[in-house]
Amino acid sequence: MAITAKSRALTALQATTALKPADTLAIVKQAAEAITETGIGRKDGKLSKTEVRVRVRGEQDGRLELMIGSEHTTSPGITFSAEAVPADDDVALRVGGLETYRTFQTKTFGLIPTGPATILHFGLYKRFLKEAARRLEAADPSATTALGVPGQ
Repeated sequence: MAITAKSRALTALQATTALKPADTLAIVKQAAEAITETGIGRKDGKLSKTEVRVRVRGEQDGRLELMIGSEHTTSPGITFSAEAVPADDDVALRVGGLETYRTFQTKTFGLIPTGPATILHFGLYKRFLKEAARRLEAADPSATTALGVPGQ
């Protein structure tokens, strides 16, 4: 089975923790602040180096709306959410599963090669998920984390 951009977009972090939902989401926010990369973006109509990072777009009732993009972008490269909800005696955290994303394919000699398209900023997204898992495990050693495509 070929790994498509659509199937990679399902990649998410799932975790359980003894922390409160607000504390769990605070860890996700800290992970977002820690992960950046330098990319190329448009500023004043010109291409230039810019900082690309995970940004919080909104927050309400145990849920964060997140995006990955530069500070100058009008449309994010990736959007996803994080949700922490009580589950029995623990809190269930789910971060990701891309809601929107852009893809691109490099051309070789003017031809688009066969194979899956690349998701813009997907590497940064995966580094963010790993950092969120690492910080959650550090804050709560009893936490369990799983990174991947749910159901696989």
